[in-house]
Amino acid sequence: MTIFIEKVRPFLFSDDEVLRHAWLLQLHDYPAVPVELVNDLIVFCRMNEVTRKELLMDLENSPKNEQSIELLLQWIQEIPLKDKKNVVRFLLNVEPRIIVKFKSELMSFLGREYIELCEKLLQYEFSDDEEFEPLWELYGEYCNVVERNYNTLHLAFLKHIINALIRLGEYDEMEARLVIADSIEEDFFSINGLMAVYAAGVMQEEELIPYFVELMHIEDDELGQLLQETMIRLQSEEMAKAMVPYLLSEKNGMYMTASAVLKEAKTQYAEQALADAYKRTSDIDMKEFFLDALTSHLSPKAFPLIENFLGRNEVAFAFDMDEMFYSFYKAMGKEHPSIATWRVSVLEQKERFEKDIESFLMKDIIREQCGKIGRNDPCICGSGKKFKKCCG
Repeated sequence: MTIFIEKVRPFLFSDDEVLRHAWLLQLHDYPAVPVELVNDLIVFCRMNEVTRKELLMDLENSPKNEQSIELLLQWIQEIPLKDKKNVVRFLLNVEPRIIVKFKSELMSFLGREYIELCEKLLQYEFSDDEEFEPLWELYGEYCNVVERNYNTLHLAFLKHIINALIRLGEYDEMEARLVIADSIEEDFFSINGLMAVYAAGVMQEEELIPYFVELMHIEDDELGQLLQETMIRLQSEEMAKAMVPYLLSEKNGMYMTASAVLKEAKTQYAEQALADAYKRTSDIDMKEFFLDALTSHLSPKAFPLIENFLGRNEVAFAFDMDEMFYSFYKAMGKEHPSIATWRVSVLEQKERFEKDIESFLMKDIIREQCGKIGRNDPCICGSGKKFKKCCG
């Protein structure tokens, strides 16, 4: 277990919901969350319904094993309809063999098509035939499928195919390097190119760091997100050093990517780079990103920078600074004159947000059922108005 996980573990099970939520959120992109912690949190959620939605969202990228699914099945059917999408995202990185083992229980969440694809993948991966052409053909087929219609389930399935090819020794560093180099030369990233970036992260290929840096200059949202995930996954000093020159670059939001990579590096080098970058910029948005990254390190270097930020009296937009400051001071065991005010502000904002999102989701669900409701019928949201005058 990493030092970072040892430090934050007590806060993840805290009775203080603000503290618990803030540090659970910090696990979302952290690449070294142990599966044992994931399972302990799933058990915790069996007794604490409030945390279930947060867990599903914040641990969607974390590892899961068979025990994770066994524990999840103890309360997964109690999830409200509006949160079903969070269950699906939570399950997407679960190995196909586990999905197939629990296919009857997971069918209502993942659907028959996805589970049958997992079965097909296992059939090809564990075939007695030493030729892996069917697996490559399946990969090519679903590259085309995702290229035509970008779909979260199909993209997750593509990643599982890549994982299988890597395990079988069919997809290696050279393959990823060639595909990425060709994509850079063509200045266009196909789904095959995106999967090469993903594969490089799975294989922990530090030799490709210069390619990753070059890719940061390409304007492509899907590439940018996957590239950031890959660079975070490397968790190396070399990767962190490669990001420092881009901390103050606004082009393509490079400072956001660079700060995200340094945020998850959890090293003294990364801490110092973030603190220095905060001092060197006058841009309020950049300062927010650097403080978010630095406080996630539980670094004492953040204390004077927080006071500097508060003294500027500027409005923050990128992050909930009250939650950031409250969770940081509580985690560090320090007092602050505004700590109680920060907590109240966070809870009030959470209440407003939940009311807004509840209204939005209710209307979304109602619209899905609108074919079953007459325009002049009473609206099923309970407002007392006609459907056409309310959610129709």
